[in-house]
Amino acid sequence: MNKNYGMFGVAVQTAKGTPASKPVVSFPASADSDGIKVEKATESLNMTIGGRSTAVENYAGSVSDTAGVSTIGMADVLGLMLYAALGDDAQAAVTNGFRHTVRAAEVLPYLTFFEQKGSAAAPMTKMFDAKLDELKMTAEGVAPMTFEYTLAGCDVEFGGATAWSGPAFSIADGYYKLANAQVLFSLSSPTAGVIPAGIVLSSLELSIANGVEASAALGSAAASDQVEKAATVSVKLSGTCDSTDVYREV
Repeated sequence: MNKNYGMFGVAVQTAKGTPASKPVVSFPASADSDGIKVEKATESLNMTIGGRSTAVENYAGSVSDTAGVSTIGMADVLGLMLYAALGDDAQAAVTNGFRHTVRAAEVLPYLTFFEQKGSAAAPMTKMFDAKLDELKMTAEGVAPMTFEYTLAGCDVEFGGATAWSGPAFSIADGYYKLANAQVLFSLSSPTAGVIPAGIVLSSLELSIANGVEASAALGSAAASDQVEKAATVSVKLSGTCDSTDVYREV
């Protein structure tokens, strides 16, 4: 087993109950990423039967299928995940490409999440009928921005193909960097501008949390659907300033 190998991918499903056959984006993740995780909670039925143990039955109360990865800002992955987090992608043709405007929609798309860990010949695992629970971006100093993606799904399929079926990944395709980046800032205007003199911004965290909750049918411990709640968007800025002007503006 090669603990330094892990390839992940995502695809948007055409409908619930119809898993995607292969990823449309491929990416590696940081070493502390969980990837797909299946957890089962066991509960007991207890009755007054007079024994030291009153359990007459142990059963699976719930089965949880989740996935979590942390990676850097590769454009194709970030674009898909922003769409998964918000639900609407308006496209407009521009010179040499398209402009994407990602906005909140009433419902989120269903996703299939893929992983292959331990070896380039290891069987692929996929989680389907999933929704993006949370997207978190962290920017600090000159380190590349990191993005954490947390998903919740309805089922996991183990023992798939032993060859990665997604597009080939190359780090040479690039990713967003912070070094020498242009940083714009505003607290009260919808249009950000030059950072005022006397303010030093040191870090930024952005989170889109959808409060995805499993819905299990009567007679089943596994989720039959993942239902999103109202989205919560939060931003945390850290830095210093040489006056109380910013404090009063906030």
